[in-house]
Amino acid sequence: MGLVMRTVIATKSSALVWALMMCLTAAVLTPQPAHAAFPDHRIRLIVPFAPGGGVDIIARILAEFMSKDLGQPVIVENKPGAGTIVGTQEVARATPDGYTLMLGSPAFTINMTRRGFLRF
Repeated sequence: MGLVMRTVIATKSSALVWALMMCLTAAVLTPQPAHAAFPDHRIRLIVPFAPGGGVDIIARILAEFMSKDLGQPVIVENKPGAGTIVGTQEVARATPDGYTLMLGSPAFTINMTRRGFLRF
């Protein structure tokens, strides 16, 4: 009788461990929102070029679609100057919270190679 009782206890405890492991696995694999309220205010889209150019037009079209999808206004801000460095520095100095974005161009990578040291 003792052997049967130990077998029943071992079977029940292994079933309990198996069920517990399945619950933990389900809890880990279930996607959880990182921040459910994002975005909760306006988003800035910095364009390091003058208004009216090709990048600006693309940014305004993109901002319109983003506003509809996200439910928050996306504001396009033009920060031209110094071969895109002024606008790029504005984005680099912004709080890293995901509310300040930049729409760049190849000039961004060219500046890094031509100027060597940049403060951002």
